[in-house]
Amino acid sequence: MNKQTPLFKKNLFAVTLMLSSMALYSCTKEPEPDVETPAVTTTIVTGVYVLNEGLFNSNNASLTRFNFEDSTLEKKCFYTAKHRGLGDTGSDLAIYGSKMYIVVNVSSQVEVVNTSTCKSLKQIPFFDGNKPRQPRKVAFYGTNAFVCNFDGTVAVIDTTSLEITKLITVGRNPDGITAAYGKIWVSNSGGLNFPNYDDTISVIDPLTLTEEKKITAGPNPYTILPDKHGEMYLISRGNYDDLKSRLQIVDVASGTLKHTFTDFEALNFTIAGDTAWVYNYDWTS
Repeated sequence: MNKQTPLFKKNLFAVTLMLSSMALYSCTKEPEPDVETPAVTTTIVTGVYVLNEGLFNSNNASLTRFNFEDSTLEKKCFYTAKHRGLGDTGSDLAIYGSKMYIVVNVSSQVEVVNTSTCKSLKQIPFFDGNKPRQPRKVAFYGTNAFVCNFDGTVAVIDTTSLEITKLITVGRNPDGITAAYGKIWVSNSGGLNFPNYDDTISVIDPLTLTEEKKITAGPNPYTILPDKHGEMYLISRGNYDDLKSRLQIVDVASGTLKHTFTDFEALNFTIAGDTAWVYNYDWTS
């Protein structure tokens, strides 16, 4: 993607809006040892988990599992395993090692689940006294999980003890987080401060667990993801009026905003290989 903006723009595709998050799960099989060749560990993807957000203030977020091998669908598999619901408004899930981390925003908690059994390993509350921190998204680096919270912090969770070991202060209402190029990147939306949105990206050193710097982007930044060529792509959602939601590029080396695509609106996106899959939705029609 680097220095190939015209070519990259040909690889922007519209896709269907999905109001859920997904994660693939897998099993690991080792072939029989060979006398001359060392045994090779093969990872086979066997299914997919779907986090159903649920309705705001309805306490009905749920987890669905689809098995590729026998084409079975298990609805509310977390409830079946634990006999309780996930909580109110699931906002993110990700698998790291043998554990799945489910971020439940309005209930202000992270549910850590065994990927194979769907059983809860620990429910981690996210509160400052009685005030909910409202966790949003999760990313991983080394032995830590990093969870951005609407209260302006990033919580560091030790993936072995499942304890919060540190809170890092970032910008206002962070709403996106990813680990790339040896750093943790956090988009500070300021989304709860309309019309005075934040417009910064916090860059965290995952070794010292400190914020190194802030990069200025567009107003109300959201999803942020890396490509393979030294660039970060992000959505800046604007003000939902005259400032439209745009896809932008940040140069990692210089730490500056490099490009904004102005010929189309972008609600969200993902990156696969050298292609960004972008979608938009017209809320007025």
